[in-house]
Amino acid sequence: MTLFNEDILMLFQEFDIIDFELILRLVGHAKLINEKLRIEESTINKAYENIKMH
Repeated sequence: MTLFNEDILMLFQEFDIIDFELILRLVGHAKLINEKLRIEESTINKAYENIKMH
């Protein structure tokens, strides 16, 4: 069983990062940008919560 789903693992690979906290910050920034631009995107919110919980 993997700790993260496939999409979240892809973020680690895409950014060539193993730092969990940095990925959480990047997703958090994307979440804030979406909110400020009034972009309704539940996927980023789910990803953020999934990363935060693990």
